[in-house]
Amino acid sequence: MGTMRMKNNNKKSKQSLKHTEMMMLLFFFIAFIFSVFQLSILGTFHADHHDHQQVDHRDGRRGQEQTERHQEIIAPYKSSSTTINNKNNSNNNNKKKKKKKTFLLYYSHSGFSNQLLSIERAARFAFATQRTLVLPPILPHVTSSSSTFASDHHKFSSFEPRTAGSKCNVASQYEDFVNFYIPQDIKKAQDHNIPFPSFKEIFDFDDLSQKIGVEFMDMREFVTQYPNYTNHPRNNNNNNNSNKVWCSGPMEEMKIKFVRNCGPNSTFDELVSFFNKHCGHEEDDNSNDNAAVAVLGSAFVMPQPILDNSTYLNRELQTVFSQSFGNIKLSNKFMTLVKTLYEQFPKKKEEEEEDKKNATTSYSAVHVRFHDGMEITNCNTTNVRKLYGKLLARLEQQHVKHGSHILVADSNPAAFRCFQYHGSDRYKAFRIKDYILNNDNSNGSIRKIKEMFENINVQKDTLYLLLDQIMVGLGKEIVFSFHGKTSYSTFQVQIRRWHEHRKAILAALEEPISVGEG
Repeated sequence: MGTMRMKNNNKKSKQSLKHTEMMMLLFFFIAFIFSVFQLSILGTFHADHHDHQQVDHRDGRRGQEQTERHQEIIAPYKSSSTTINNKNNSNNNNKKKKKKKTFLLYYSHSGFSNQLLSIERAARFAFATQRTLVLPPILPHVTSSSSTFASDHHKFSSFEPRTAGSKCNVASQYEDFVNFYIPQDIKKAQDHNIPFPSFKEIFDFDDLSQKIGVEFMDMREFVTQYPNYTNHPRNNNNNNNSNKVWCSGPMEEMKIKFVRNCGPNSTFDELVSFFNKHCGHEEDDNSNDNAAVAVLGSAFVMPQPILDNSTYLNRELQTVFSQSFGNIKLSNKFMTLVKTLYEQFPKKKEEEEEDKKNATTSYSAVHVRFHDGMEITNCNTTNVRKLYGKLLARLEQQHVKHGSHILVADSNPAAFRCFQYHGSDRYKAFRIKDYILNNDNSNGSIRKIKEMFENINVQKDTLYLLLDQIMVGLGKEIVFSFHGKTSYSTFQVQIRRWHEHRKAILAALEEPISVGEG
């Protein structure tokens, strides 16, 4: 009997143990299901919250996404990427010797649009040669002394208008560009008593640098931070350029290769390779062979990389450069001016009647290209009448309704005056001067615009031209016309680029702008 009772007790113990194990398994299973459910709920909350933020900031993120995409494209081509893995390895005894910073300078000239295009072309060369691009001073336009803002001209009179000549004259003056004008700009930048008109006053080059992988340095920053690099061997006639601080390459060969159609044509890649051979390259093992400062002639005329046949800048990289410069970010202070000015522009007529507070800015724009310095005293000559007849016809082809507001770019005073003469019965013309030069100090917004305009430390005629360019580009429809035999305008090229990115710029104007930053 005792044996039977022990067997029954053992059997009950085993059953109890098995029951306990099953209960524990069931408990863990329920806990697991609950955890998954909880994470799912939490994930859904975060996803909903994220989606809500995504909707609210969709326009703001597009620019960031484009920047990230650009960084992905340029990353494999940046020389610094090869040493990134060494940065956090303190025990690595085979670290590469830190390479000295090298720079690229070039001769700047002509009108503001040409200067802006020159920066873009020089930036391509700086990317290909892995150098920091030194930004030249902003130069006034050749007509600045007779402009509306001629009284401001004396402030920046140390930096005068200059050209590069045409066709092969650019090649014949190449040596002067490199050995006279650039060192002259350096000396002026060194003198802090001379106001320096900087491109950084109007553009955000830190943002541009992130997008295209090129470092930029203002010339005044350059001479301040690297004083030992500013002594140019102006009297050195050695064509081999043995000086290891400044290098321009063999002068005679460079100017032939540099200027298109004035000798044996060179491609962008051939020019880069030739230049690296004589002035060194940042990826060379012996950094002492790299000249700290490389100097070029006019970047505006240099050969450009062939779209599908460039080792240094393939199609994808060239698209990055084109998009980034086409939608170059404005400095905060200039963006604030553009935003405030845009908000004061004419509103949609229908909305203005119904709800003036919520009315949106709406206008079209025109630009007439006259020859530089050309004076038009009579708006009713045959040529001028034909020009404006075509201009008004194009506005109607663009379905711009009569009574609409038209912004007229008026770098030439005749542009606005003659539009009024021929088109005042159809359209309501206005210009930026109506706001910048408005004497109504009782209007707080107008007063604010004038103060912001004055606080940007560049030539006022240049600033006005750029405002004209951007605000015309932001017009809903834009129409161009040419006077006489003129058929090409870099100013209009830039307007088109602003217009192509109109939606992105208008979205940026809706974003809050940091106060007190560049």
